[in-house]
Amino acid sequence: MRGEPEKVVAVPNEKDRREPKPWLGVAAAGDLGSVSKAALRLRIAQPALSRQLHAFEQDLSVKLFDRVGRRLLLTAEVSS
Repeated sequence: MRGEPEKVVAVPNEKDRREPKPWLGVAAAGDLGSVSKAALRLRIAQPALSRQLHAFEQDLSVKLFDRVGRRLLLTAEVSS
């Protein structure tokens, strides 16, 4: 129809479909207490998720996790 703006639909590129958003990795790792278990839940490789979480920490300049033994716990900054 005339006069109506055309709707534009953004199609994610292949990289966007493969890599979950960083906050999904933070939520999964915080919930499960493990990057390995979070990677399994998100269906991505553990090293890729570890790199993603590290890069996210660097981008935010905030420590996301505290390590207690082998378990990950969200820091106070993240959980509040």
